[in-house]
Amino acid sequence: MSHLCRIIKKEEIPLWKRILIRLLGKYPAFRTDPYGYGITEYYYSYCSKHGYFIDYLHGYHEYLRCPKCQEKFLSS
Repeated sequence: MSHLCRIIKKEEIPLWKRILIRLLGKYPAFRTDPYGYGITEYYYSYCSKHGYFIDYLHGYHEYLRCPKCQEKFLSS
């Protein structure tokens, strides 16, 4: 998982973006090329257990994974 994927405090996101995140499931955060393989777009999303987070789209179905939930899954 990228070093840019992380849990963020809700105070870091404006209220109107938090509303869109909860309604749409994701909202674009930024685009970058962290490893030199091409531009990757990162999104804000919400986990009911851990709150707001930033992640990139995974897999064919383009889903987002909470970094804390993924960490727990990999450690078990």
